[in-house]
Amino acid sequence: MHPTMPLNHHALPFASAGHGLSPHGDGFFENESVSGRSWEIDAENEMVDDAMNGTALMFRSDDMNLDDLGQVMISAPDMATLGPEIYSFGQYLDSMRERAKHHPGNSMASEVATYELIHTYRQIAKKRQEDHEKIFRALAQSAEKREIDGRIFVKDASGEYIDLEQLGEHCGYWLVEAQTWDLLSVLLKHRLRTSGRPISDIPSGLDRHCSDLKLKERFMLSDPQFKELNIILNWVQSNAPEPGDLRDTRASGWAYTKDFVKHSKLQRRTGGENQQRTNSIAGEDRDLVTELDPDASTRQGRSIAPEDKSFEDSFMKLIFEYLRKGDLVGAMEKCRDLNQYWRAQTLVGGLEAWDSAVDGPKSGMHGVEGNRRRELWKRMCYKLATEAPAWEGAVYGILAGDLESVLQMCSTWEDHLFAHLNSVIETQYYNYLLMHQRIPVTVQKFPIYDAIQHHGGPDAKFLARIIDSLQADGRVSGEAHHPQRILQGSLISERLAETLKEMSRQVELLKKDADYEPSAEERPLTGLDISDFRLLRVVVHIVLILESLGSGFSLGSREWQYAEDVVAGYMDVLASSGKYGLVPLYAGQISKQRASKEMGIILVKVTDEATRVELLSLMKNYAIDIRESLRYMICNVFEITALAYIKMPLPNWTGILAPRTTGINDTQSLTEEDEAMIRALEWMLLVPELKGQIMQNGCIMYNRFLLTGRLAAARELGKRIPSTSLIPRVGTDMESPDNMTINQHNEQLSAENARYAVLYMEFEMFVRGVMALEDWKEAMQKVFESKLDRAYKSELEQAYEDIQSYTLPIAKTWLIASAADSQEEYAEQLQSIRNIYIPDLILALHNVYTEAGKYLRRNLLTQTLELAAVVGSNSNEGQQILKCFVEAGKLREYADNIAEASRMILGAAQASGRDISRKGSGGAGLQIWNVQ
Repeated sequence: MHPTMPLNHHALPFASAGHGLSPHGDGFFENESVSGRSWEIDAENEMVDDAMNGTALMFRSDDMNLDDLGQVMISAPDMATLGPEIYSFGQYLDSMRERAKHHPGNSMASEVATYELIHTYRQIAKKRQEDHEKIFRALAQSAEKREIDGRIFVKDASGEYIDLEQLGEHCGYWLVEAQTWDLLSVLLKHRLRTSGRPISDIPSGLDRHCSDLKLKERFMLSDPQFKELNIILNWVQSNAPEPGDLRDTRASGWAYTKDFVKHSKLQRRTGGENQQRTNSIAGEDRDLVTELDPDASTRQGRSIAPEDKSFEDSFMKLIFEYLRKGDLVGAMEKCRDLNQYWRAQTLVGGLEAWDSAVDGPKSGMHGVEGNRRRELWKRMCYKLATEAPAWEGAVYGILAGDLESVLQMCSTWEDHLFAHLNSVIETQYYNYLLMHQRIPVTVQKFPIYDAIQHHGGPDAKFLARIIDSLQADGRVSGEAHHPQRILQGSLISERLAETLKEMSRQVELLKKDADYEPSAEERPLTGLDISDFRLLRVVVHIVLILESLGSGFSLGSREWQYAEDVVAGYMDVLASSGKYGLVPLYAGQISKQRASKEMGIILVKVTDEATRVELLSLMKNYAIDIRESLRYMICNVFEITALAYIKMPLPNWTGILAPRTTGINDTQSLTEEDEAMIRALEWMLLVPELKGQIMQNGCIMYNRFLLTGRLAAARELGKRIPSTSLIPRVGTDMESPDNMTINQHNEQLSAENARYAVLYMEFEMFVRGVMALEDWKEAMQKVFESKLDRAYKSELEQAYEDIQSYTLPIAKTWLIASAADSQEEYAEQLQSIRNIYIPDLILALHNVYTEAGKYLRRNLLTQTLELAAVVGSNSNEGQQILKCFVEAGKLREYADNIAEASRMILGAAQASGRDISRKGSGGAGLQIWNVQ
């Protein structure tokens, strides 16, 4: 979905109604079968497959001991568990990307690399399956087993009991995933090569006496839909289990029935010997055939011996398995192995005829071979399919292209899919032969099953209807809703976009509600669960593979957005699991704007400095716009945290006047929202060019913290992003409130940034002033606890000096100039902050001076009156402070405090006999008397 890669270069093979097939695929698909014979693969696909041979894998098949096996499997059954395959998938995806970079414009090299990637993913799944099967077998032999709720649990080497059935299901999952990669490969090769190609009529140059098989091969080449059906059928056949074998072959040739017939004939020859016993036997077996030819049962209306009937069922089931595998020749050989020569001859009619003199040479065929009357033979098979016993009927149903007789004996989703595909293909082939006048009129008179009409007529979308019917079929609906089979169905029916749409919907719901459970919903696609990380991994890599081949979705389309949503969901899962190193790789595969947005969401979760540096390097490597990502990050953080501060009312209690602590050091009070915003600024700090934006955003954060009384959060912000790391200053004492003179000649600071720089420093100085109050409170607490121990007097003196240096200047002038220099809305916010804190700061200073007069020097009591003089003066500072008291409704409280302080000063003066308010008496010279 990267805008530099044209997503609509080809028709959309998994999003629109493109038809077609590729001559072969990977692994199992080195050739395709047509009516029991193999046909040649094309040279181009051979080259693609040869390029994929010998791919190096990260996983090795080294032997593991039982301890290791048990530990692997303990976490394996959890579908949300991230296994080691995530690294292999990412590694090989990155490798493909690098190869594409080194061969720009070389579509063939890109295609080879992509198919190699699919092959590798299949190999990874197969390796995982094999490893887990080895684990399963080892644990299945455990001597310690326990049954819990009807399920068998086994004890592993660590002493844990593991659900054996669940482990088996997990092994099965990897098998199905490997099959998904096989399916993707063969469908991609076919659909990309046939996209947009019209269906052509029979090519010229065919001899009118050519065989039907020759015509069928041309049908495969001229009709992409017919070819696609055959390739999917070949995929289903190749994934079928290997046929079993018969354990007891004594009943071959109706041995038990034969014994009865011989015995009956012998009794008739010997006359009336033991007539009573003979009559008894005849009575018991009067329904058995008296002749042994294959048609005897039908002709006489009698059955064969039960033992022979059991063998016949087992034998026909075995033949069914061969045909289900697509191995007609193997089925015939098995018949001969068991002396069922006549049965082999009934099957041989399924082989298409080929005349080398007319059709040309063909590998493995000499002279005239096969059945020239196959369509007539099929009708006889159809007759048998509707009348013969279950397994025998299913065998002939496959050969005739019947559906119902085959479905009755199908047990899996794959079996049902095979039955439908086989039926549709046979009907399409018959119609094609009929169109070219290859079916004699006499043959047409015999009935045959019409799968085309069953699925809605010649214009119907057969594959979509077949997949839908499997999901609705109660016999396999459970399997049909397996996540991988839903994915396989969407690939087969060209409805991947619908799968992506559903997964996108779930991603969005999960973002809104962390407790959302997709599995709890009742929807048609109930097998799709975004919390199944294995499914998510496969879907994401399929999307990226389609893009690499230029066959993804059109840039900006809804389907394209769905795909990006799913990739973004995968990135989020990786990040939530701490796999941050993989995230930029996938961000680099989507559009630049979306990549920046998603990285912005994810980056704020990172707390480790080393990880931050690594991610920045990776983002640069994958051409992700770092500045844009950080911009998205800060915007996202402000958006998702806004409610936590907007809903909170203005604080009536700031903690500044608390007797023991202001709470500014209480890091436990920091919320997730506080941390998220601060971490966002820390990210931006890694990019020197963003210092101006850091100051602007930092001021917004200080605003939020102070408007909601979050002193600890404000301190944490100042501690982790100090102004000294952002702002060039003049002078040496960087912490002094008097030193807020900025180096205006610094090129990094614009006029706007200079204003934010001053404001940022003012917020920081406020925090430093409150910290000085906190130090005073701690020092006073030590004094109280030590009962005026002189050892703490020096500490109290230092705390007092800090109050005078940092807290008093803030109380006098804080934010006055910045508010006057700001726009109206922001000026109102700054005034609200002053209204919250300035009165408390003045009252806190008043208390400090009172305590200092008591525990340090009595003349410090006069500082309370000096402070009152500042508040009551006609200066701008005084008027602004007074305004805060009035708007906060705390002026009376302060007036009462001043009156109390005055009485204390007078009392102290009378007790000492000196006027402590005058300089000559050690006072500081009170300005309160000058207030008018």
